[in-house]
Amino acid sequence: MNATAQRAGRRNGYGLASAADFPGQHRVGSMFLLRGIAIACFFSVLHPILSLFALLLLSVPVFLSRAFSPRARALLSLIRSGMIFLFAFWFCNLLFGHFWRNPLIIATGKPTSATVVSIAPTLSQHNDQVVMREELLIQPQDRTQKPVLSYFETDGFNISPAPVDGYTWPGIGQKFNVRYAPEYPAALVIISDDESEYSRGLRCGRRAEAISRLRRLIAADPGNAQYKAELARIGQDKACP
Repeated sequence: MNATAQRAGRRNGYGLASAADFPGQHRVGSMFLLRGIAIACFFSVLHPILSLFALLLLSVPVFLSRAFSPRARALLSLIRSGMIFLFAFWFCNLLFGHFWRNPLIIATGKPTSATVVSIAPTLSQHNDQVVMREELLIQPQDRTQKPVLSYFETDGFNISPAPVDGYTWPGIGQKFNVRYAPEYPAALVIISDDESEYSRGLRCGRRAEAISRLRRLIAADPGNAQYKAELARIGQDKACP
C-alpha cells in the first residue's frame, strides 16, 4: 500500500483507502494534462513555423530508422503513425483549433482580469484584414503576484462565447476578463458575456445597432406595432446609456 493509501486508511479507520480519496488527485492530473494540450495548441498557432520545424526534426529519425525484430517493427510503425497524426493535427489546429483550444482553456485556465496596453499590425492577413497583435497586462488573482505581460493576435478566435455578429476586440486601455494558462500566458481566452468593461461595451453596441435598425424599420413602416413594441422593450434596458 502506498503512502497516500495509508494516510487515507488512517482517515477512514479501516486500513484501506476509499475510492473517494483519489478523484481530487486525478482531477488535478487531468487538468494539467488538458492545459498542457491547450498550451501546445496555442503555441503551434502563434509560432507555426517553429512548431512545424520541431515536428520535422522529430520525424526525421523516426522515418529513417530501421527495425529488424517483429516487436521493434510494430513499435516503429506505431510511432510513425503517431507522427503522421501529429502533422495532421498541427494542420487542423491552424484552421479549426479554436473549437478545442478555447474550451480547454475555459475548463482548465485561471480566471483573472487584463488590460490592453498596445496594438500593432502584423505582416499577416485574414479575410483581407490585417491581423493585429494586442499586448496586454494580465493581473493574477493573487494580487501579491506581479502582473504578467502577454499578447494575442486577432486571427486566433480566442473569444468565448464566440460572437455571432463578428469579432470585436478590446481596445487600448479597455479592461476585460480572461482565462489563461499561467505556464504560458499567451494561451488565453477573452470572456465576452460577463460584467467587464469590454463585455458591457459589446452588449451596448449590439443594443445600439438593434435600436438603429428598428428606427429605420419604423420610419419605413410607421404603422407596424411589432417594431414599436420591440423598440420599447429594448429601450427599457437601462444598463446602457
